[in-house]
Amino acid sequence: FLCAGSVIHEVSSRDIRDMGALQKVMPLTGATFLIGALALMGLPLLNGFFSKDLILEAAFEHHAFAPLALAALAAILTAFYSIRTTFLVFWGTSRSSKHVKEAPLSMTAPLLLLAVGSLFSWLMIGPMTASWTASGLQGHELHWKELLAETFTSPAFVITIAALIGGLLMFYSRRAIRRFLESTVPAVFTAAAAGLGFDTVYNKFVAFVTGVGMFIRYIWEEIVMEGINYATGALSIVLSQVTRNIQTGDLHWNLLYIIITFIIIAGLIL
Repeated sequence: FLCAGSVIHEVSSRDIRDMGALQKVMPLTGATFLIGALALMGLPLLNGFFSKDLILEAAFEHHAFAPLALAALAAILTAFYSIRTTFLVFWGTSRSSKHVKEAPLSMTAPLLLLAVGSLFSWLMIGPMTASWTASGLQGHELHWKELLAETFTSPAFVITIAALIGGLLMFYSRRAIRRFLESTVPAVFTAAAAGLGFDTVYNKFVAFVTGVGMFIRYIWEEIVMEGINYATGALSIVLSQVTRNIQTGDLHWNLLYIIITFIIIAGLIL
């Protein structure tokens, strides 16, 4: 997601159809995006494998084949769209007329740190499992060599490789899939081409939130705050008019006020 932000920042577009061949001009972003995509696909030994594909193994071991089938299908589709996005944005043909350059260091430095973590965080399995067991959690301390052995002999590895192959086959068959959808289920194809209407929903939701915010701002600023300002000014005018009527500048009235004040103070004292 941060790589996507880096690309959007430089290309000034969120539409991947405006991109292409960015690997040449954005090599750091392209490399870290590829690492992130591989981790998202669950490539063994990248951190995405351990956070996602072990769920497939748990479903397999507990004979939950219906959820396993859905999760495997999701893994195939994830591999497909990850490969497709990487290809369209960073390889292929350039479709942007804007002069694009690599994102600044303030954006690429976090990408590099996260990419390194995606590649090598599994090497911390020893200290991590040792801290878990020391905290009283169930499990045992696991060395990274044991992790390698368990990874490549686990059902999750087989399921993941099958899902990756399925995603690759979908990518290489994408034109045939497009023709099939256009000919057999044109409504589905049209809906998919329109992003299933998500952009329309997002735009209407954003317009609604913006409208509510502008209404609240109008009530607060134009009615509440301006009302307070107007009331303060009006009160000041009224008070000034009242006090002006009793402050005539006539010496006799001033002496009368002094005598009345003296009588009140004397009364209070006595």
